[in-house]
Amino acid sequence: RQYSLRAPGHLDDPIVMVELDTSNGVMFPIYDPDTNLVYLCGKGDSVIRYFEITPEPPFVHYINTFQTPDPQRGVGAMPKRGCDASVCEISRFYRLNNNGFCQVIPFKVPRKSELFQEDLYPDTQAEIPALTADDWWGGKNADPVLTPMSENGA
Repeated sequence: RQYSLRAPGHLDDPIVMVELDTSNGVMFPIYDPDTNLVYLCGKGDSVIRYFEITPEPPFVHYINTFQTPDPQRGVGAMPKRGCDASVCEISRFYRLNNNGFCQVIPFKVPRKSELFQEDLYPDTQAEIPALTADDWWGGKNADPVLTPMSENGA
């Protein structure tokens, strides 16, 4: 398996292409636009690798790997509004194990202060749709509605 970074409008020419492993499991890439992190989770894998995407070369930076002893069947992510900002949780995943259990995996940034960390929580996607289904089917497009993650926001 491999991952690649491509520019919109130039999908045939990768900016970065990296060989990841030789597994044949289906990859579940999950992108967080608030932190510019991409999480690579593979069916049958026991790891979740995460990378930061930046506009400067080398563009994709390895951050860390979460690892468990048992393989995963599927992975889902909690919307950012559901993360606990009081403990600097930036992502939360729900991982379905082979034994049928759902494991909750919080990703936290270590911080000493208990104050709200504004740099970790930019405005994020709200639960309000930006378009109606009819507008979307009609060909309209719109940026997502954003909501603040501060104590008074989400």
